[in-house]
Amino acid sequence: MACVNNGYVEGSAKLLGVCGQTVRNHLKYQDPLRFLQVNCELVELLKKLGAFSKPLTLAIDWHDVMYYGNSEAQGVVGTQPKKGSHYAYRFATASVLLHGERLTLAVAPICGVGLLDQVKQLINCVQSLGVKIRIVLFDRATSLQS
Repeated sequence: MACVNNGYVEGSAKLLGVCGQTVRNHLKYQDPLRFLQVNCELVELLKKLGAFSKPLTLAIDWHDVMYYGNSEAQGVVGTQPKKGSHYAYRFATASVLLHGERLTLAVAPICGVGLLDQVKQLINCVQSLGVKIRIVLFDRATSLQS
């Protein structure tokens, strides 16, 4: 639920009557491949419903999720200081808007990959799902150095 509403684990866990740490402990033991499988099943269902029958506008966005732990952790990069940290997980997403809802179709970490290669990777991933692209939009973060 926290992922869907872009919230925090603690708030979503409280709605279920459990503590946030219980949810985190449970997630540690989940198979990440199962989450990917569920996403693939959702994409297949959307295809059957005709959601991807017309070319769509694809939005590519760059994100920094601030990180407060060990700066040597995998996937953590230096970034502009924000909220008391100089480190973040940096990744890019490719999303479409379907019936007023944002659907993220591809996510890729930004670690030592050139900006153009990053965009190609996301577009290839989206096209491999059977999505036809009408236009690609970028956010302001395209000035990121890679």
